[in-house]
Amino acid sequence: MYAFEEERKANLKKLIKSLEYTKSYLMKEYNYLDYNDEAIRITTVYPMAKVKPLIINGYPVMQFAYEGVLPLYDKVDIPYQEKIKHYYYLATFDSYDYKKLLLPVFDKATIVFVHYFNYKQLSDLDNRNTKYIQDAIKLIKVIRDDNWDNVWNVNMGYYDEERSHVQVYVVEQENMGDFIIYL
Repeated sequence: MYAFEEERKANLKKLIKSLEYTKSYLMKEYNYLDYNDEAIRITTVYPMAKVKPLIINGYPVMQFAYEGVLPLYDKVDIPYQEKIKHYYYLATFDSYDYKKLLLPVFDKATIVFVHYFNYKQLSDLDNRNTKYIQDAIKLIKVIRDDNWDNVWNVNMGYYDEERSHVQVYVVEQENMGDFIIYL
C-alpha cells in the first residue's frame, strides 16, 4: 500500500471513532431533554435494537435487530472497544421489556448472526464485533450462560440493496437445523 493510502485509511478510522463519541454525546443530550420515547429506559444510545419473540414451527426464537454494519473488532484501541461495548449493551438492554417479553431462558442455544450489507465489497464476518451482542443477550438473561458447551454461534452474510443491518436470532440448539432451513 502507498503511504497516502495508509494515511487515508488511518484518517477514515479516526473519523469513524469520532462519530461514535459524537453519537454518544448527542444521545446524552437527547435524553436530558426527555425526547427519547423509543427506549424502555432512559439510554444514551441510538438507534435502539428491536426485540421480538417469535414462534417458528412450534418452538420459541428470540430476534434482535440492529441498524448498520457491526463494527470491526480492534483489540488495540481499548477506548473505542469500550464505546462499542457500551452501545450494544445499552441498545439491547434498554430495548428489552421484561414486563412483555417473557420467554424461557435458553439453556443450550445457538445465536445466529445474519449480517445484511448494502454494498458488495466482501468483508470477513469473523472480524465483526458479535461478542458484545452475545454478552448483552446473556446479560438480559435470554441465555443462561455463553460458554462453549451452552452456546453455538453461526454467522451468515447476505446482500440487501436498501440498507445494512444485522438480525440476531437465539434458538435452542436442538431446533437449529430446522431454523436454518426456515431462514
